[in-house]
Amino acid sequence: MRKTILTIVILALIWIGYLAWPLYDLFQLARAIERRDIATGTQQVDFHRVRQAFTQQIVEAYLQRTGTRAGPLIQGAAFTITDPIVAKFISPAALAELLRVGWPVGALPDRPPDTVGISVATLGTVWDLFAGSDYGVGRFEVNVPATFPAGRALGLGFRLASWHWRLTSVRLPEHIRVLLADEIIRSTKTNPPAP
Repeated sequence: MRKTILTIVILALIWIGYLAWPLYDLFQLARAIERRDIATGTQQVDFHRVRQAFTQQIVEAYLQRTGTRAGPLIQGAAFTITDPIVAKFISPAALAELLRVGWPVGALPDRPPDTVGISVATLGTVWDLFAGSDYGVGRFEVNVPATFPAGRALGLGFRLASWHWRLTSVRLPEHIRVLLADEIIRSTKTNPPAP
């Protein structure tokens, strides 16, 4: 009986540790963003995967705004068109700024007053984060700020790699995706692609 209870207690502690671990790393990332400590922040970000996530979101918004059907050739062209916009906010400094203020300043300098970035204060309570998060085997997703509706918050996706939770995706709020798609549409009208 004692072995059974001890096994249950050990398994419960391991489970609680697994649930708390990504939250701890999220708070570490938020502190690095607040301090503008880009070196620490970049250690917690998988830039290749974040860039892919940004590009996919902006391509989808672009195709939706232009009413274009998404065939493989069209998607490839859309990825090429969106690349310069994504490049403006995927560098370590630009991504840190995006996360800090909640707005892609490098791509759209005119920031609305109601945007909120990531900081320890805006994360909310541990319970808010836990209640609004989605756990899986080796993955963790959460909307930040936790008190915002999902459509207005940044959606952060983490994956477990080399015993660290790394940021692998950032889901932009809908209004930012639309504004970025509109920026791409404007830039393609003023600078048509060369034949």
